[in-house]
Amino acid sequence: MLCTLVNNAASEAVQTTAPGQALIFGKGADVGKLKGPILHDLSTRTSDFHTDSAAELKAVIAFYDTRFNVGFTKHEERDLTAFLRALSRDLQQHKSA
Repeated sequence: MLCTLVNNAASEAVQTTAPGQALIFGKGADVGKLKGPILHDLSTRTSDFHTDSAAELKAVIAFYDTRFNVGFTKHEERDLTAFLRALSRDLQQHKSA
């Protein structure tokens, strides 16, 4: 996904596929510093963060729910977990075809 980030004060724009920490801290220098994980095959990995701090999808969802104050309901958490697991199944089926 290509994002366009605009610095209104400096009348500058930058396009990137990794807005990274710039979205969190609002600093243009942070563009591209941290790229989020690819979602395909996420549920089959041994860890879901660069730091190995989340060993299962439930922990990943809880992290983002807390970090960005999403407010997932239990039903939404189950749906999101099922969706992420489905991405892994779809990828495995595609590879074997």
